[in-house]
Amino acid sequence: MPLIVVETNASLDPAQKRSLAVKLTELFTKTLHTAAAHTHVQVTDNQFLSLGGNPESPAAVVTIKAAESSISRDARKDLVAGISTALPQHLQCLSGDRIYMIFEEQPVQNFAVGDSIMTFDTMHTAKSVENFAEVAP
Repeated sequence: MPLIVVETNASLDPAQKRSLAVKLTELFTKTLHTAAAHTHVQVTDNQFLSLGGNPESPAAVVTIKAAESSISRDARKDLVAGISTALPQHLQCLSGDRIYMIFEEQPVQNFAVGDSIMTFDTMHTAKSVENFAEVAP
């Protein structure tokens, strides 16, 4: 159930946003062994960003919000490498050193889809997606 939020000061057309969202969804579903239906991507362009005191050069801030313990250390490394590759491919003006990433973990009961609060039957890890269950509030 990761939520990937990409904020950039670059201008993107709708096709670029869709393409980036598809690429990030593929990356996360492959790395975390989760269904695409449980991976959510938000891309926001034309934001004011100043990385390293430089607001003029293209930059991106990527926030990954996920249930606690759902992204292992190895998966985190793979995601950082994948994001660092995917963003410059989809935003040609962006270089990898201008991407800032933040991983935020929350208790699983802090996630809801529609009117259902999400839980896991057992501790959720990247390899235990089969334990996923939905419980109505």
